[in-house]
Amino acid sequence: PASGGVPAFVSPTPEIGLVTSKVGYVGRANAYSLRARAQGTSDLTVMWNAQDQFRPVITLDDDPGAPNLAVVSAVRHSQDISLNAFNESTVTPIYYTEIDFTWTPHCAQAKDYRVHFSATNEDGSAQKKFAFSIVPPTPVLDNLDTSPRTARVGCPFSLDLVAKDNSSTVQALSLEKYLHSFTHTVTRFDIRGRSRVMDEVPMASFTEVPGKNIWNGTSAKFVWNPRRGQEGATYQVCVHMQDACLSTVGEQRCLNITIVKCQLCLTDGQTLQSVAAEYETDYLSLYATNVWLSNPDALPMGTLVNLGVLYRVQDQDSLHALEGRFLSPVAHILSLNPDIRDDAGATALLLGDRICIAPPLCAVRCESGTQCSTLETPASGISTL
Repeated sequence: PASGGVPAFVSPTPEIGLVTSKVGYVGRANAYSLRARAQGTSDLTVMWNAQDQFRPVITLDDDPGAPNLAVVSAVRHSQDISLNAFNESTVTPIYYTEIDFTWTPHCAQAKDYRVHFSATNEDGSAQKKFAFSIVPPTPVLDNLDTSPRTARVGCPFSLDLVAKDNSSTVQALSLEKYLHSFTHTVTRFDIRGRSRVMDEVPMASFTEVPGKNIWNGTSAKFVWNPRRGQEGATYQVCVHMQDACLSTVGEQRCLNITIVKCQLCLTDGQTLQSVAAEYETDYLSLYATNVWLSNPDALPMGTLVNLGVLYRVQDQDSLHALEGRFLSPVAHILSLNPDIRDDAGATALLLGDRICIAPPLCAVRCESGTQCSTLETPASGISTL
């Protein structure tokens, strides 16, 4: 019988004769064309179109097989021949077979794979091997400072969160499967350490920033404008960041934000007079604890204002004892200190607690400088001595 040639892989097959090792990425296509060549018989009495046994056939080897979702195209045949007037080959014919291999790894395929192809005909075979290493996501939060923070009523507080992949190559490729998602929880702790998970925090929002950040990752922002009633408590904000594939446990960071008592930032339209009315004190009392204000009648939005003074609880102190000492009703003390519960009995105040006190300067009369009492009708902004 006539004999031909053993198949061989030729261009555009990558790295002919070697194992092609490729680093791949989730969601990024791997596409390769493989071409095999084989020579027909040199016996020119055999018609060129009667030599199918020499035409190479490319197949995917069962062992190790193909990754899930990999696609091998239909086989394409061609030949290189020279014919005379009688449709006879005048030179030894060359036969070619070509296929395309494409594969876009999905999230669960971030690992190593081997794929082998064989080109065979009647005279023998050749093999082409691929070794793929699919890079898994390695999400990290970039430079998030988790040291304790303080915030104040009316003062905008924000926290910027930046997620990126730890691989600079992944960052440069800007692949969707290596983006991130965020979730968060907020737990409120009172001064006694009691905790409560908050379904939502008034005046706070947590949103992902549209688009990609400079590392082609995802960013998020926590914005909070603390309001009255949140003073004295510590809010633990825990942020959990996860890659889009959910292929890792992600990363979680927590930080504590304590709302400072006895201070606020003026919001649009607020004045010392309006603050005094809201906190049931008077203009002069506020000015007495904010003497650095150059023009208390024209304060810009965001101005930090003291509402009173912070008093450190001493031994034997109680709410009623403080009422007698500072001539400030218990109800008013509690309104400035929402972290203190008037129904807590002996544990309402503990040694070392810091209590916001706003003595009513314009509602006090003092005899001989030391014997003071509250007035039934407070003076208008000026204390009576």
